[in-house]
Amino acid sequence: MKNDLATAKRLREFRKEFVDNNVDNAGPMLNISKAKLNRMENGENAIDVNVVKILKTKYNLNQAWLFDNKGNKQIKDISKKTSLTTSIELGDRLDSMKTEILILTKNLNRAWEIIERHEKTIDRLEKALK
Repeated sequence: MKNDLATAKRLREFRKEFVDNNVDNAGPMLNISKAKLNRMENGENAIDVNVVKILKTKYNLNQAWLFDNKGNKQIKDISKKTSLTTSIELGDRLDSMKTEILILTKNLNRAWEIIERHEKTIDRLEKALK
């Protein structure tokens, strides 16, 4: 499933700034192949949930910035500033679930766009056949 180009562009921007400027090096750092990372950054593939998790955990990615262009690119890591580890772990899990839901929602919206486009094509072809 494709990914919207604005989100793909932000993914590339974040990767170049915080992970590695070179896609050859960044792929293994994100546990994916260079080719898969390229496809995600070009909007050809949906952004992998596991990549978002790694970017959040290791590089403090702000998912609101990635998906909706809201806020800063990175969020501050509060786990270093507090002893409420359990609360932070629960918050991280909640954030992870929100990320997964956001990705699924974007993919579902894209799927509906494709279905609507195909329905219009079918209607047009049915009219042409009459």
